[in-house]
Amino acid sequence: MVSASCKCGYKTSMALGGGFDDFTERNAFPYLCEACSELVVLNAMDPEPRCNQCQGAAVTPYSDPSMFLGQPLHHTVYEWHEHPNSSILRAPSAEAFADDIIQMERGDTDDSRAQFEAILSDLELDLNGLRAELVANYEATWEKVRAGEYYTLYDCAYPCPKCEQRTLHFKSAGCWD
Repeated sequence: MVSASCKCGYKTSMALGGGFDDFTERNAFPYLCEACSELVVLNAMDPEPRCNQCQGAAVTPYSDPSMFLGQPLHHTVYEWHEHPNSSILRAPSAEAFADDIIQMERGDTDDSRAQFEAILSDLELDLNGLRAELVANYEATWEKVRAGEYYTLYDCAYPCPKCEQRTLHFKSAGCWD
């Protein structure tokens, strides 16, 4: 369950995803209908979704990058199956992400550093190889985010269907099924 609200007074709540019986066929997800200016919940697994109110095809999922890019994406409110690594979303750059992971894994003691070096050796990696893999992971994840491949809602501002301002926020409201 997710609720959406805007400072203009617009509010709604919705059951997203799929239930025990239909999760392989249904992923209920919020879309913005351009024709009737409504937030509608449609099946994201439908290759040609149509607004369930006006039957229009001009619908954009709230997972579309145009809805959120340019904002910090620190936390997810809702995610369907595969979703982006939140530490990648929080990192300001690929290099910062790689540095943070390496520092965390390396640890602060001589023993933890020796153990880290042994693991790298077992994986037949050196520090530069690990850094390259982490940077590639960061970039691949952001490529998927920008392409709208994740059905994820973030804790950020989205376009409101009523006032058309980027002031709509989604919040988790529990579970269903």
